[in-house]
Amino acid sequence: MIARAASLALMLGVAAPALAQDAALAFVAGPDVIEVPPGAVEAIAGEDPPGQHIVTLSLDADLAARFADLTARNIGEVVEVRICGAVAIAPRVMERIEGGTIRISGAFTAQEVADLARRISDSDCEDFSSPFST
Repeated sequence: MIARAASLALMLGVAAPALAQDAALAFVAGPDVIEVPPGAVEAIAGEDPPGQHIVTLSLDADLAARFADLTARNIGEVVEVRICGAVAIAPRVMERIEGGTIRISGAFTAQEVADLARRISDSDCEDFSSPFST
């Protein structure tokens, strides 16, 4: 199967329900919560041809299936990517995302995408603060 990357539009400032328990990494959309087990996702910082900085997430097969179901139920809604309980990014789902590859784009700097990719891949909670915190 060929993995297809789906683009997500960045949207900030949208609240979502609290996690039942703090997970190092979680996807939250409305009442849907996927707490991500360690090693189930790899995040890579990169750049689109026009020079836009992006983060590409590669999900393992189980997580990819669960994420596809979550996005199918939440088209047009925001899916928060939470690291250590804090919202790291909050993109709007434009379509069901299948195949386990997700591209996240927005007004990021190269350093922001590098930091975000490392935090997601490592599920590193030490000294984490969301770039969108006020």
